[in-house]
Amino acid sequence: MKFGLYYSQAQDWVHPGGGKAGFEEGGGWDEAHKGDFDAYLSSIAVPQVKEILTRYHPDILWWDTPRWMNQERAKPLLAQLKSAPGIIHNNRLGGDYRGDTETPEQRIPATGFKDRDWEVCMTINDTWGFKSYDENWKAAKDLLQKLCDIASKGGNFLLNVGPTAEGLIPQPSIERLERIGAWMDTNGQAIYGTTAGPFHRLPWGRCTRKQTADGVTLYLLVFDWPGDGKLWVPGLMSQPRPIQLLSEGGSLKAELTQGDESGLLIEVPGQAPDPCVSVIKLEFSSEPELVPNIPRQTGEGIRCLTPHFADLHTPGSASA
Repeated sequence: MKFGLYYSQAQDWVHPGGGKAGFEEGGGWDEAHKGDFDAYLSSIAVPQVKEILTRYHPDILWWDTPRWMNQERAKPLLAQLKSAPGIIHNNRLGGDYRGDTETPEQRIPATGFKDRDWEVCMTINDTWGFKSYDENWKAAKDLLQKLCDIASKGGNFLLNVGPTAEGLIPQPSIERLERIGAWMDTNGQAIYGTTAGPFHRLPWGRCTRKQTADGVTLYLLVFDWPGDGKLWVPGLMSQPRPIQLLSEGGSLKAELTQGDESGLLIEVPGQAPDPCVSVIKLEFSSEPELVPNIPRQTGEGIRCLTPHFADLHTPGSASA
């Protein structure tokens, strides 16, 4: 397991001059907390980053809250990374330094980030730390589907857990993490080591892809299980070998369809194997053939445009 550390390089509630929410640069709750921000950076932040890198040797440094940071202020902090070749750091140093990863917060980008590594940071409820009165817990099903959505777009899911003052993990967090863990015990291969799926949109869920020594594997992450026992994979024109439900084993039957609804039609059980996300594994000896699924006009002159196949033109801020 890789070792990562979080560091808030500008916000500091203890040292004079450090950034404090609700105050202008150098301000604080009282005279003891006020001070010069540049002096704070040079005397506190830079030495602390040096200590983190040289004493603890993290694989990841996760900058955050870059209030009042600019390029000149960020340079001394960035220079410390020379002592840690190969370290991964994010895009939150400030001064328009992009680092190695994008970090959308509390939202899932519609299409991911082209040519950039990225991860969504999100809370299990609404709190990064701990609030006794925050009971707005995300359901395990919601968290699992978010995980699958992110993985299908090539991203990582950084899920926050806020312990109590005694260092205890709240029971609602434990219950949700245990449910996610149980699902991963069965379906983890559909997440770990995968890349973004090849499909533009899927009407019933998401898809991840894995390159193997024997070919290509696609994992269908089904949110909305078909009640009629037929799962249509639009645009997939290659026959897999075999087709398997991860939770139950055994092979499923499928046939290729042509015409207005070209794709692979899979015969599935009438009931979803998993109430949150069911996973179907498709194995191919080579790259599967895909054709664009273009909405066509019916004989009655009707063209149906569903939201599943829409393009969202704000990929950096919208969710899908």
